[in-house]
Amino acid sequence: MQKTLCPLALALGALLGCSTPSEESNLLATVGEEQITVAGFTAFAANIPDGMKQGASQLEINRALLESLIDKTLLLAEARSLDLENDPAFTKQEAKEVKSKIFNLYQQREVTSKISITDEELEEHQRATHRDRALRFSGIMVETLEEAEQIIAELESGADFHKLAAERSVHRETAERGGDSGGYKLRDQTVPTIAENVFTLEVGQLSKPIMVLHERKNHYVVFKVLDEMPVPLDATYDRVKEEVFARKRTARITELLKYVNDKYQPQIQDENIGLLAKLSNASTDDPMILPGAEGQKALVTFSNGGITLDEFLHDATEAHENPRDYAKPVGVKAILNRIFIPAHLFMAEAYD
Repeated sequence: MQKTLCPLALALGALLGCSTPSEESNLLATVGEEQITVAGFTAFAANIPDGMKQGASQLEINRALLESLIDKTLLLAEARSLDLENDPAFTKQEAKEVKSKIFNLYQQREVTSKISITDEELEEHQRATHRDRALRFSGIMVETLEEAEQIIAELESGADFHKLAAERSVHRETAERGGDSGGYKLRDQTVPTIAENVFTLEVGQLSKPIMVLHERKNHYVVFKVLDEMPVPLDATYDRVKEEVFARKRTARITELLKYVNDKYQPQIQDENIGLLAKLSNASTDDPMILPGAEGQKALVTFSNGGITLDEFLHDATEAHENPRDYAKPVGVKAILNRIFIPAHLFMAEAYD
């Protein structure tokens, strides 16, 4: 493949953006029958991040960019000469990419863009999840549940928490401080199992015995809330917004799923499910293919579409589903209802 660099190319490259080229100087290079023009070069350069542009001067930068564009044009020309665009592997991958982009666009338009979140909702969720307060608390760790319940009984009878912690807690680091965990902690800075039981308490209240892992053994801790301080929304904003968004996203998807189910009326074809059972003992390396025309039989039908057995097997393999679940109809139906029917209905709606 012959490539020709026009004499004015580099000089023109240095001036791109500074002047308007004449028609005579508009051609920068030829690659076989392909032509690289100023407009093509400008569009190519605009898509290259500044951090990837190399050169001590604008002339050197444009020289390198033009060479990259020529190389790209050469490769595309070679690919066309080999008819790669009609290669089955390429067309399969291209179709997958197209479907993925369509699905993502549908999700953006019908899910993400439909979600709005107010500051009032964020503040309400912060309070509901007890992220609006930081707590200082003490704990007494013992080895058994019976010991923990005895500790609670003694405390409720008037025993001094700090004294009991110093004498009985097996967590010696905090025991030396009367059980004080040290400093104020946000809920998201606290072990989840502890946070769930402690952050619902008022100052002065005791927790029920909480099982924790300490030195590779299960222990039980009784906590007491010593003090609290208010936490502004800004301190937990990202986590709170993430959870509110996730909740609303789930609600929106549930709403959409009901809509597409009502619209497309999917029906699982029970009489064909049994054909999958013969593949239930397949290993991960075995081809998931049904013999003859069996793979073209419908597993699910819905308005203007459906899912064949072959399509199900292809999608299930990509999703790393366990073939053992194909042994019984209930396993296949669980996979279909959990993943594949919603995915196919959403794709049908996206195309529609």
